[in-house]
Amino acid sequence: MSAQTDRPASPVPVRIRDVAAEAGVALPARGYGVAMVFLPRDKSQRKECEKIFGEISQYICSETQVPKSSISIAEYNHAVLLRNLKFAIKRGVEQRDAAIKMGAKGATTLLYNNGKFLIPGSKFNALKEEKSIEKLLKDNLKPIENDIIVIGSDDNSYITAELASKSAALQTLENHEDHKGLEFIIR
Repeated sequence: MSAQTDRPASPVPVRIRDVAAEAGVALPARGYGVAMVFLPRDKSQRKECEKIFGEISQYICSETQVPKSSISIAEYNHAVLLRNLKFAIKRGVEQRDAAIKMGAKGATTLLYNNGKFLIPGSKFNALKEEKSIEKLLKDNLKPIENDIIVIGSDDNSYITAELASKSAALQTLENHEDHKGLEFIIR
């Protein structure tokens, strides 16, 4: 018996693919992972943590690996979708700077508008000549009108590119007036 659950310990390891399938989640063949979060035992602290995770997941709701292309600036690239946050960006400079602070080469920010991926502050369709990247982003991120896509890029490490895109996404949330309660997350 497990001391925590009063259930017998399973002699067979649990496979994440089985758990995902049971939950109705389709995992890619590769490129996914599992994270464990330890929440406080104190009920009020636990509720606060759950509230924060819930709020973040409303806005940062999908991500994908992106191959090198004309819109990515390095060998390794990772895209994060920010749901309905057009109003939270200017020209993408803040996201680039957040990525660089994480040690990455930089980041590209795109606005999804009228079925196109635009450079913020312009009407330039950044993926006009990159149909395979456009399809990949649409299929994997499932953007809707006014979503933002931040692509973190690095020449040395995919992990750095991934962390850069996520840091830029959290920085975008943190800096927006409606999300001032999240300042402590990226510190």
